[in-house]
Amino acid sequence: MGKKEETTNLIGRKGSKMTVKSNVKTLAVKVYDEQIPDGWEKLKERIKELKKAEYQCLGIKHDEDVLGDDFFEPSTEKPHYHILIRVMEDAQNVSKSGKHVSTILNDLGIVFRKEDATMIANHDIETVGDFGAYATYLTHDTEKAINDGKQHYDMSAIVSNMSYEEILKIREGYVRVSDKMKKVTSGEIVEVDEFCYELGRQFGDFDEWYFKQRLFLRSNARMKHCRERYDKGIADSIKDETYVNRLCIFITGKPNMGKSYTSLETMRELGYERILCVDNNGTGKYDNLTPTTQAILIDDQTTDSLLTISDNKAVTAYRRGSDDRYFTGDLLIVTSNLPFEKWAKKCGLNKEEIQSAISRFFICELNDDGTLNPISCSDRGKPRQVKERGDRFSKFALRYDSLVSEYHKADLTRYFDMIKNRHYEDALNYKRKLTLRTRGYFLKKKYPGQFPTRKTAEITPEQTLEDKAKNWVWTPDKQ
Repeated sequence: MGKKEETTNLIGRKGSKMTVKSNVKTLAVKVYDEQIPDGWEKLKERIKELKKAEYQCLGIKHDEDVLGDDFFEPSTEKPHYHILIRVMEDAQNVSKSGKHVSTILNDLGIVFRKEDATMIANHDIETVGDFGAYATYLTHDTEKAINDGKQHYDMSAIVSNMSYEEILKIREGYVRVSDKMKKVTSGEIVEVDEFCYELGRQFGDFDEWYFKQRLFLRSNARMKHCRERYDKGIADSIKDETYVNRLCIFITGKPNMGKSYTSLETMRELGYERILCVDNNGTGKYDNLTPTTQAILIDDQTTDSLLTISDNKAVTAYRRGSDDRYFTGDLLIVTSNLPFEKWAKKCGLNKEEIQSAISRFFICELNDDGTLNPISCSDRGKPRQVKERGDRFSKFALRYDSLVSEYHKADLTRYFDMIKNRHYEDALNYKRKLTLRTRGYFLKKKYPGQFPTRKTAEITPEQTLEDKAKNWVWTPDKQ
């Protein structure tokens, strides 16, 4: 008995046949003009008008495909259309297994006749296992289409009810896998291997990249080697002493002046998102440090790697045999109740090392109102580098001094007096005023540039904070 020929779909995989009564969540359709009574232009309108809550739909016209019937003078394939559709989970009238094929075809205005049975048997209508791969096939960018020499189409030819960015996101989910075993091929692993090395060289986020990959890639046994290549890329970049013009700021002052809080808020205001806060003196203080950490805030603690993490290059914060911790960010802030030299001595530095550390930091004392008073400036490096750090410090100081007025810890003295004197209603009202003022600060960030004057305002029960936000700015009570 001869071996039965196995047929595959457009992306080189076995498809799933169905009837018009089948329930499906995805559907790929190849049709000709005969199956579109209203024509392609009307079908394009229907696709664009589909509700995103109901469907994700992509369509394209292929009118430049070439048949492989003659090597020297191949004929052009009959113009046809590919429609790819996915039923969304929150669509109406959807069973656990999806919608009827007939319902989807009716929504698109596509009509399959009984004489089209051969088309259906040849995978011209089937369910979709890899939606991203089909979306990529529409422009003939899949591995199989490329190997088959298919005519390439531009992304602009795709018609959809989604945005260009949404289509790209779907296509980015496509991972080329070997036809039979659905395992990543050795050639693809080599490409991923080199990518991971370069990702490490650029101090990219391996975990963020890894968890965006599909299961087939993540479960591959060689992914451990890819992580090793990533670490090797970081290590090589560290060895090359990649320059980082790191701004280091030391802030000293009395307790309860809001040093750490205001520093952290200032960092966030300046755009820093990945911040490591060191607020314990244990051995694992840098355990959460990653190559993508943008800044470190040391909150009233010492560090035994002071000269290392304050250097102007990507550094190894500390070694642990494997999985070393690297600091590649460009901002280091230290807050302490101690003067700089005493703090540096507690970090284990000798007199000569302390002088070296002084040249790396902008050292600030706090004024009585909590604002910064710089007493020493970092002068390490070339004049251009020094000027750049000085400009960045000036921006930090301006923002810090502005935000420190929002630190209301001292205002609670009057609030506690009300409680002690059993003036509970007054205390509740005072607490609300504090809450409104604090929320007002965040609303200022939500509505930038819409607070022309500094004045207080009364809020009636009928008004929301958002209603009032565009017309006022909260200032501390003068009581």
